[in-house]
Amino acid sequence: MGLSTRSQQRWCPEALEDGKPGYLYDFYLFAQDGRALDLAYLLDRTRPRHKHLVHLCLDHDERSVRFTVPTVLGSTAVIEIVQFIYDTALYAARPGSSRSPDKLVDAWPEYVIGPRNPLTFLEPSMDCSFFSA
Repeated sequence: MGLSTRSQQRWCPEALEDGKPGYLYDFYLFAQDGRALDLAYLLDRTRPRHKHLVHLCLDHDERSVRFTVPTVLGSTAVIEIVQFIYDTALYAARPGSSRSPDKLVDAWPEYVIGPRNPLTFLEPSMDCSFFSA
């Protein structure tokens, strides 16, 4: 299982202060070695932490998820949330799969976003007007 966070982006010129409002941490969690994530299991088991997330973005082939956590929670809470989701994902990793999560997304609230939603694949480095609107 891999976990990464995007480095500080150009639209955030200053270092973030612990608990400072107005920013999001963006985490990318991915299965390795040909495995996929049992997304139904992952969503169900991490449900108690969802109230702290802004987005939970599902990949088209169940190999990764992205989730955003507001910085206002403070580093202690953010670390606990990320560690809990990571630990749960270790148990959600299964031998490869290629199912689409679209039907699964429909059963969850709006913060769970499927692969067809532009928020799952667009990012500020892309040449489009979505982020400057």
